[in-house]
Amino acid sequence: LLVAMWSQRVPGFRIGKSGEQKLKDVPLAGYVEQEAVEPGQLSSLHLEVRRSAHTSSVEEMEVALGSRLAGASLMGSTNTGLDEGTAAKRLQACGENRLTPPERESRWVLLLKQIFGGLFNIMLWVCVVSELVLALFLSGDDLVTPVVLAGVIVASATLQWWTELQAESMMNALQSMQAASSVTTFRLRNGKCVEVQVPAEELVPGDVLLLEAGQRVPADVRILACSDGALVENSALTG
Repeated sequence: LLVAMWSQRVPGFRIGKSGEQKLKDVPLAGYVEQEAVEPGQLSSLHLEVRRSAHTSSVEEMEVALGSRLAGASLMGSTNTGLDEGTAAKRLQACGENRLTPPERESRWVLLLKQIFGGLFNIMLWVCVVSELVLALFLSGDDLVTPVVLAGVIVASATLQWWTELQAESMMNALQSMQAASSVTTFRLRNGKCVEVQVPAEELVPGDVLLLEAGQRVPADVRILACSDGALVENSALTG
C-alpha cells in the first residue's frame, strides 16, 4: 500500500491483504513545481487539504502538500516524496506525529478528590463534623464514632485511588507496546529518491509511505497505489 501523508494523527489501523497481489501504477500527469511551504502557512494549508484530501487529484495534492507524488508506484518510485531538508523544516514547524496527551492532574490532587469528592463522601463528612460538634461543644461523649467513620472514608478512598493508579499504569504500558514502529518512507536526497526508515513520530505532511500487511497506518493518509484485495482493519474505531 503506497500512501501520501496529509495530516498528523495516529488512528492505529492495520493493513491486511486478501488474495494474490497485483501491483498497480498511479497514472502519471506531471509534477507541479512549488516552493517549500513556510511554517506559518502550515495550519491554514492543513485546513484546506483536510477538506479535499480524498477527492483531489494527485496533481492537486502535489500543489497543496509541496511534495512529489506523481510517479509513485509499488514497482518502484522515482523522484517521489519530500526533500529531506523540507521534511526537517516541517518536523520543526508541525512537531512530532503523535496525539497530544491530555494534561494530568497530580496524583495527590486525585487522592484529595477521592477523599472529599462525590455526594456520598460529602454526606459522610457532614456526619463526621456533626458528631464532632456534638462531642466537643454540646457535651457529647462519643468521640469514637466520628474517628472511626473518618478512618473508613479515608481508607476506602485511598484504596480506590490506588486501584485507579494501577489501572492507569497498565494502560500506559499497553499503549507503549502498541506504539507505531518505523515506516518505509520515500525521501529526496541530492535529487534522488531513496527509501529510508523514519520513526512514525517524525513523519510530516507530504511524506510518501510504503505500508505492508500487518503494519499500522501511522497518520491520516491518501492512497496512491495498492495491491488487489488490500484491506484495512477499523476495529480501533468500531470495536
